Amino acid sequence: TRDVPAPFDSYTLLGELVATVDDLEQVCRQLGAWHSRVVDGTHYAGEDSRGDGGTGTVTAAAELERAAAALSAAAEALRAAHSANGVVRWFDEL
Repeated sequence: TRDVPAPFDSYTLLGELVATVDDLEQVCRQLGAWHSRVVDGTHYAGEDSRGDGGTGTVTAAAELERAAAALSAAAEALRAAHSANGVVRWFDEL
């Protein structure tokens, strides 16, 4: 959003953003863990011509873990922003 007509709503928006990023982190971790457990021949039939035959799932798992770590850092910063925003005595509207 480019403008917050009711400045008080910024606190709620930040809280919702924290929750969303936390959820995205959890999904990345769960999907990464799933990728690390899949078995060729049971869950998938090898790799196409772009793969080397066995690292697609390993790479996907590692990249999802990397994304989860980045989201964790983002969530930490957003929590700090949310906390700092909470001490401001915002007007109900402009």
